[in-house]
Amino acid sequence: MQENSDRSGEILEFEDFELDNAAAELRKAGELVPVEPQVFDLIAFLAMRPNQIVTRDDILADVWGGRIVSESAISTRINAARKALSDSGSDQRLIKTVHGRGFRFECTPKVRVMGSPEDSSQPFLSPKPTVAVLAFESLSGDPERSFLAEGIREDISTELSRYSEVMVIAAGSLSLQALASTDHRAISSELGVSHVISGSVRISGDKARVSVQLLDATSAEQIWAERFDRSLDDIFEVQEEIAAIVVNLLVGKIAHRTYERSLHKKPDALDAYENALRALVLLRDWDRSETAEAVEAAARAVSVAPDFAWAHALLAWSHLLQAVLRWSDDPGLSFKQGHAAAMRAVELDYAEPWAHAALGFSELWGRHDHASGLASLEHAIELNPNNAHFRVWYSNGLCLAGNSEAGLHEIELAMRLNPKFPPIYLHFLARILATLGRYEDALRHLGRATLWASSSTNTLALAASCHAAVGRTEEAKTLIERLLAISPSFRIAVVPEASPYANPEDLDRYIENLRLAGLPE
Repeated sequence: MQENSDRSGEILEFEDFELDNAAAELRKAGELVPVEPQVFDLIAFLAMRPNQIVTRDDILADVWGGRIVSESAISTRINAARKALSDSGSDQRLIKTVHGRGFRFECTPKVRVMGSPEDSSQPFLSPKPTVAVLAFESLSGDPERSFLAEGIREDISTELSRYSEVMVIAAGSLSLQALASTDHRAISSELGVSHVISGSVRISGDKARVSVQLLDATSAEQIWAERFDRSLDDIFEVQEEIAAIVVNLLVGKIAHRTYERSLHKKPDALDAYENALRALVLLRDWDRSETAEAVEAAARAVSVAPDFAWAHALLAWSHLLQAVLRWSDDPGLSFKQGHAAAMRAVELDYAEPWAHAALGFSELWGRHDHASGLASLEHAIELNPNNAHFRVWYSNGLCLAGNSEAGLHEIELAMRLNPKFPPIYLHFLARILATLGRYEDALRHLGRATLWASSSTNTLALAASCHAAVGRTEEAKTLIERLLAISPSFRIAVVPEASPYANPEDLDRYIENLRLAGLPE
């Protein structure tokens, strides 16, 4: 588990419980609750990671010191922890089992430092942007139709919890429910959240209008708002679709706002999460200098928190992008560094989807192992099915593996999941269309892509090949000149490395078009 810190002098307060780390005591309403030392350690481990999913491996590493114990031993301690907290396996009021993933502490403690006055307690603050998902208001006037509002809120909370970029206040938090009608500043003060999501649902006949807004919890400033009008042909499909779109848009907005705030700090003052988030944002624009900065930011995150799987995954992406786009002085070394970082990320946290996505990227582009690469990307999607970015990379992997039709389906799905997708998606869509021989369709997207990713060697090469394929040799040669100005070593000989097609016919056709465009051998 990442980013552990010394909290030995702190008392965590939640409901009517106090968890005193220094005295190793659990108290309820001032009365001592007898607990075994290992059960106390388990409660402390969970309570110090409120609203985060912790895996069984995380618990083994911290509570059992890395020793291997049976599943029944962990279950016994979880049950004992619940009993000490007046909780149970059926209620799961405080310790919730997240099936297939681990456990989550459902309450946000306040922190009181030993020796400080009791009224100086502060919310438990996470280095990540923390999101409270409030109850959606049903405006239909029919209590029996209020289930859609609750369903969308639940789905948004569930899908947000799959993202490494944010931490979500659990929808079942009792304190959150009590605060549902108060102002957002009060929620921020009470729960220590940085962002609040709220919304409403209005149903009229077979139509539904869903409104969602994201606010800065400390200032009540509206960061983003959107309205969705849908037909209620399949109520559950509508619920899932809106939640998936909202989450893709929200995560990007929250991450970028947090990144902008981090720019006011010096690099050596950033914590591991802030450095990792900076790397993530810098990687999104496929800019040569920003990718170099992403390598540095991710490396700082790993240095601060060596067991931070997400940081290792982003370090892998940074090195791999430098290698694929030939921005590195030694692409071979960058591939090796990227693969090692991806392997380390998977080793640290097998449930981290970014780790498997990075490993898939490495296997496909670095080792040209299409089967292994696709399997890793598929696993990333299994862990976070609605992450549009993973589906985009998977679509390109399918294209390179010789299944462009399936790749086209995947990227169209990604664009539906993220309607305000970044321009990087256009590059991948154009790649698939060009591989299918639809050069004019590809060029309609590449015009914007080459303006946006002006230093992307692969985007320039793809655009040049498409122009050459339809007989626009002058446009093709101009693009090749731009490409060689960025990467003088880019030649026909490196194309199989930069675009590792499994199907020889796809590769031969691409190379022939690049020859027509004037790319040197």
